[in-house]
Amino acid sequence: REAGEASSKAAEAALLREQEEREARERCLADLTAAQAQLQAERLQGKELECTVAAAREEAAQFSAAQMAAASKSMVEADGKMRDAGEKAAKAEERAVVAE
Repeated sequence: REAGEASSKAAEAALLREQEEREARERCLADLTAAQAQLQAERLQGKELECTVAAAREEAAQFSAAQMAAASKSMVEADGKMRDAGEKAAKAEERAVVAE
């Protein structure tokens, strides 16, 4: 009878150990799954940040290009106005010479 009780207690202890090991594996798997989800979330945030930075750079490049185009246009207009003023001054000089 005592051998039967000892065997029964040993079987219970073995079952308890198996259950504890299974629970430990389940906790480990849950932790691993949570860590993988966290890593995936961080990767997605990193990609979103990269896209935001790339979009900001593109926007800045477009703005700079637009500024350069506007400045170039202003320079062309100013050059044209200076040329017109020079031509008017030359014509005025001619008229002054003719008037003398």
